[in-house]
Amino acid sequence: MNWKWIPILLLMILSLLFLSGCDVVYELLDLAEILLGESYPQEVEIDPDGMRLVFMDVGQADCTLILQGEHAMLVDTGTAGEYETIAGYLDRYGVRELDALILTHPHADHIGSAPKILEAYSVHQVFLPGATTTTKVFERTLDLILEQEIPADAPRPGDTWQLGKATLTFLSPDPDEEFSDLNDASIAFIIDYNGIGAFFSGDMGSAMEKEVIGAGYYLACDLIKVPHHGSRTASCQELVDAVNPRYAVFTTEANSDDGLPDEDVIERYEAQGTTLYFSHLDGTILADISGTELLVYPENESNQ
Repeated sequence: MNWKWIPILLLMILSLLFLSGCDVVYELLDLAEILLGESYPQEVEIDPDGMRLVFMDVGQADCTLILQGEHAMLVDTGTAGEYETIAGYLDRYGVRELDALILTHPHADHIGSAPKILEAYSVHQVFLPGATTTTKVFERTLDLILEQEIPADAPRPGDTWQLGKATLTFLSPDPDEEFSDLNDASIAFIIDYNGIGAFFSGDMGSAMEKEVIGAGYYLACDLIKVPHHGSRTASCQELVDAVNPRYAVFTTEANSDDGLPDEDVIERYEAQGTTLYFSHLDGTILADISGTELLVYPENESNQ
C-alpha cells in the first residue's frame, strides 16, 4: 500500500464532498483503488436455489468451497500459506460460518490452514478420517476442535449428510481401518444436487479406489475433483470408467517438482471424453448447478 497518498486522498474526498456531491466521491474512491493498488471486496450473489463449487487455486493443494442456498461447506484447507486466499473467498461469498469442514486426510497440503479457519470462522461440524498423525498442524487442529466443542465425526461408508438441499454420501474409508499410507485414509464422498453429482476422494490411491468400486456404489458423476492432483498413483482406469465424468478439475501448480499432473492420467480422462481444467493454467474453477444444468468454467471468465 502506498500510504503517502492517504492524507491527500482524504483531503480531496472531503473537499469535493462539499462542492460536488457524492458522485465525485465515488469517482475518487475508484482513483484511490488505482493509486493504492487495492480493491474493495464485494460480496458475490449466487442462485439461492442452485449450488456453486469453488475449486480454489491454492497451488498443489486442495481447498473447495461448496455453497448451496445459505449453506456453506469447505473441503480441505490448502497449506498454511494459503489462508489469506481462502479467507478472501469466504469473505467474498459472505461466509461467516461453515455448516461443515471436511478434512479428507491429515497432510499439510489439505489441512494446513485448518487452525486459522477454526479460529476465524464458526464451524458447526467437522468430518475427518480415523487416521491420525503427530504433526503440529494436525494436533493444533484437534486441540481447537476440542476447545470449541465442535462435533467431529469420522464418517462410515454409506453415511449421508445434508448441506441444505444437497446430499453427501460417504464412500470411504472405514474409520476403524489402519493405513500405512495416509493418502489411502482419505475421505471419499459424492455430493449430489438435483441429480448432478461431484466426486471427491482427497489423495486416495488406486487400491482404495478399487475397494470403493468393489463395494458396489453407484459412482457415475458429472464432475470429479481428480484424486491426488493427477498423480499416477490414483485415477485408475476402473475409477475413470465408473465415474465417467463430463468434467475433471486438476488441483495443480506450474512446474511441479512431483511431475504432476501425470500425462497418462490426463490421457485417461481425455479418452473418456472428459473436459479438463487445471488450476495452474485456468486459476480458480467454478462449477454452477442451476436446476438440472451444470456449467463449469474458470473464474476469470465469470462476471462475478
